[in-house]
Formats: sequence, structure tokens, C-alpha cells
Amino acid sequence: AVADALAQGTLLLRSSNTANSGVRIATTQPWISASGLAFRAIAYLPTLATRTLRVGFHDATTSTDAVDGAYFEVTNLTVVAKTASNSTRTTSGTTFVLTADTFYVFDIEYVSATSVRFRVSQLSNGTLVYDQTISTNVPSAIARAFFPSLVVTNSATTASNLMQIDYMGFGPAKPSYIKMPFVAGA
Repeated sequence: AVADALAQGTLLLRSSNTANSGVRIATTQPWISASGLAFRAIAYLPTLATRTLRVGFHDATTSTDAVDGAYFEVTNLTVVAKTASNSTRTTSGTTFVLTADTFYVFDIEYVSATSVRFRVSQLSNGTLVYDQTISTNVPSAIARAFFPSLVVTNSATTASNLMQIDYMGFGPAKPSYIKMPFVAGA
């Protein structure tokens, strides 16, 4: 277990010894893009070269990439922002390598129905480590629905700790008490 005064009561997510096994956490009601739509997750990631995490707004249900969404993809510890509309994707040209065994805040905010801002901050001190905006291939039609979701998988055949999730929240508008980017202690 991880002892961290800022993130008590985390949920440990593990894979089995089957390739591409893992965990999916998602709503049952699909959403569509809209200005103000917001998502936040607080997660702890150990080093695991065979892990893929997709977190944010998307419709992925397995290790296969999303058809529609605006989400972070983390492979081992490398994070990148992505959008997808009917399987046509935009991947941010910038990546960031997270520090293992550290809690991070993953924020997604729809600036408009067709522009999404992605930010990652360290939980301990609020340092913004990744900030990207994507305005292409943002799903915006009713047929391009997605879910607030987390899918984390392990391509290897060894049961492994994939991550710990401390918080996952989302809504049609960012509540005033949620600071974006994240502010430590606020």
C-alpha cells in the first residue's frame, strides 16, 4: 500500500495473468461534447512497461483504442493527449514522462464543443507538467458519444499492479471549487 497524506483511500487496480487483462471504470450513460464539459482523475502509476491507460472522455472498453473521445493515453509512464472522432485521431505532438510512484492530477476541459484542453499536475505541489490543447478530431455530433471512463490494461501475461485511482469526477460544467489547473492545498 502507498502511504500518502494527500491521497488516502485509493483503489488498487490489478491485471490478471492473461494478456490485455485489466480494469474498466465507466458510466453507463453516454455523453456528447459541449463547452465547459470537465473531467478530473487523481492517479498513482508504478513503473510497468506493458501498461496502457486511457482516462478521460472515451468509448474504449478493452485494450483497443477509442473510436470517439478526448482522453489521456499513458503507456508505461509516457502521457499524451488524444482526441478521436469516428476512429480518426489526433495525438498531441508533445508527450511527458511521468515520475513513477507519484500521484498526478489529470484534467480535461472542453474550451468549446470543438476544442479540448488537457493538463497534468503533480498532486503534492501543484506543478503543471503537461498542458496541451487539441482542436481537431474532437467528437461533436450526437452519433459521436463517449463515456467518462478509465481503461487500464496489461499486455503481458503476469498479474501486475496497474495503478491506484484516488478520485475520478466529471460533469457538464466545472464546479467553481475545482481549480484548473490543479492548485495544491486549494
